[in-house]
Amino acid sequence: MAAATWRAAEFLLRLNFERYETRLCERYIYLEAAESHRAIGKVFVSTVDETFTEALPRDAPPAPVGRRRLLARVFEHPARSTEAHQGTGEPVRDTLGVVVLIHGLSPSGLWDKRIEAAARAIACLGFTAVVPDFVEFRECRMSLSTLDDIAWAVVAIARGFRQDSVSLFAACIAAGYTLCAVLRNGEHVRQHVRAVMCIGPYADVEEMVWCTMLSETADAYGRNAIFYNFLRFSSLLVEHGDADITSLGPEWLPQLLQALRLALEDSHFLRENTEMAQLPRFFQELHDEDRQRRGKRLGADGKLGEVGQSLVQELYEQLQHDKEFRKLHTMAMLSHPTVREIMKTSQAIEAVSSEAIDFLVALVHGERDDIVPCRESRRLYCAMLRNRRCKVRPLCEVTSLLTHGDRQRLNWWTDMPKIVRLVRVFSQFFAYAARPKAPTAQPLPAMNESTRHWRAGTSHPVRTK
Repeated sequence: MAAATWRAAEFLLRLNFERYETRLCERYIYLEAAESHRAIGKVFVSTVDETFTEALPRDAPPAPVGRRRLLARVFEHPARSTEAHQGTGEPVRDTLGVVVLIHGLSPSGLWDKRIEAAARAIACLGFTAVVPDFVEFRECRMSLSTLDDIAWAVVAIARGFRQDSVSLFAACIAAGYTLCAVLRNGEHVRQHVRAVMCIGPYADVEEMVWCTMLSETADAYGRNAIFYNFLRFSSLLVEHGDADITSLGPEWLPQLLQALRLALEDSHFLRENTEMAQLPRFFQELHDEDRQRRGKRLGADGKLGEVGQSLVQELYEQLQHDKEFRKLHTMAMLSHPTVREIMKTSQAIEAVSSEAIDFLVALVHGERDDIVPCRESRRLYCAMLRNRRCKVRPLCEVTSLLTHGDRQRLNWWTDMPKIVRLVRVFSQFFAYAARPKAPTAQPLPAMNESTRHWRAGTSHPVRTK
């Protein structure tokens, strides 16, 4: 356990000061196996040519019929990399274990700088860090097929790297999806998991959506991501009060979705309010087309005037700034059967409340998270404590040292008590990640009145008189 504590402290230090091994081995691989995770037998792992860069097409070439192919980025410590020692005659130390990092709704995908920083820090500790490319997440899309993609990746990576099990590291929406993918696909997937680290996960999908839509402090990125995925299901779109919307033809909805996608990319790549921002250029193009098509339009006073904003831009701005307008569309979206099915299947709180859990689940949440409230992690934690099928006690830490996906520069003197609590949680995760999965584990004691209360900043229930 002492070694795991040192690893946790080193992990936080490397993340905080951005100091990584300069000789880390980095490579890209393709994993190819049977299309269904239940049918995976032998996994073929091939290293991508060294000329592969982010500038090349990101999607893996199509796999043969009945098979699936996954692109992944691998980071290894030079002393533990088989590839780095080929032909040298030097011994290779076995990896401590494989940690799979699941990137979230990020246009960068497996090139996301935050995921890369975590992967490099984990690899420096002696683990093999694997970052798979989930195409739908990279395209900022949420669907049920992503759950199957994650389950397939877990089994394929474990088999491909000849491990009995792997550990998982995910944040926000990816964390909730990961819990659902692992727990709801049965023993076949669950047996390949040693531990799961969830950073800022959601518990209830609908509650997260409403918080994102109505909270005064909510970040626009999460709101735009939800609209980008589900606005098309809103029945109110065809009832839009502006009659001129029909003059745009059938392409106006794709144009609105394109605006939302550009807003996500501008925010992610920090292009907002800069000359590199793509959304203002897109709106200018729509404005020019609108002006050529109609020349003038009726203003609010009923008089003819020059065309101002395009109608698509007006609708976009209304979604951003009119809370009541957002509320109406959110209600319409959430009532659609397709959206209800997606929410039901990706409900993390239901998965951890009823499914068997025989691996460690560690939850770390930012106290001031402006997208997913920290109470979501608390709900997951308490649900696992009450779950009689949970065999390994979960951990939960709510800290002011995180926001949402952004690390804070630590003051190692004034923040020491909070850092110690973080080290405790991460040390447990690395302890489980560094040893083979135990065949059996003792179940948790039954939840009762003396252990049901939870206090922020602790990773265990607090007894009350």
